[in-house]
This record gives sequence, structure tokens and C-alpha cells, in this order.
Amino acid sequence: MARRITRHYRGRAPVLIGILRASFVFMADLAREIRLPIECDFVGASSYGNRTTSRGRVAITVRPSTPLAGKDVIVVDTVVDTGRTLRAVLAALRALKPRSLAVCALLKKPGASRVDFLGYRIPRRFVVGYGMDIAGRYRNLNTVAVWEDR
Repeated sequence: MARRITRHYRGRAPVLIGILRASFVFMADLAREIRLPIECDFVGASSYGNRTTSRGRVAITVRPSTPLAGKDVIVVDTVVDTGRTLRAVLAALRALKPRSLAVCALLKKPGASRVDFLGYRIPRRFVVGYGMDIAGRYRNLNTVAVWEDR
């Protein structure tokens, strides 16, 4: 993905906007591999709370501090599930008038929103690790694992 982003944005300096909190591990690894001058910032969005299913509404909890007007912005997420959170984040960022707005995700579940730079398609299962959590736990796993409710 980093090579594709580097080729696509050659000669430009995109801003990576990670969706907190899950994206921080993936975004750090991705940023180190992009061979361009980049800026990094974050947006906070919540729809899961302590559950494994979305509550159906998205709250934007943190806004980027980087001015985005006229810049190429890449939203970085770890997993795109229903796409509800991503749509809310994209709407909030469009209001900041970036030149372009793209989406990069490590994982995408069936039926989810458009992703411009994608790592893997996965089945509709709840996953943890590599920054993703359940009730704030398991973000530190160095792999992605399927969460089995017991």
C-alpha cells in the first residue's frame, strides 16, 4: 500500500488522518514506508463503545488540528466494517475543504464503503489486535485475531 500511495502522490505531500484509536499502529507502520514528505494527524470517531456491534450512530470526538484546506488527505483506518464511521469522518473532513480525499484501510468487510488503498478483504467477523480492540483491550496484540464471544 505504501508503494502505491508513494506512486499515486508523487511530487505531493499528503496528510495522513488516522481514525482513533484503532489506526495508530497501522498508521505508524504505513507512514514509515511512504517515501514522500507527509504530515500525520488524527480524527476521533466512536460507534462501537464497549460492544462488538455498532450502536448505529457515530460521534466525532476529536478533530484534526492540521489545516486541511487545499491538501491531499488520506484517511487511514484499520478495518472498514459497515462504513458508517468512515462516512461520518469523510463528511467531517470534506467540510475542511481538502484538495482530495482518499481512504486507506488494512481490512475491509463485505459490503463496506469504498476504499482506495486496501490491504485485505476479510469475512464479517469481529477482529482485535494490531490496534483494534474490544472494550479498550487487545490493541497491543502484534497480529490480527478473530474475537470469539464465549
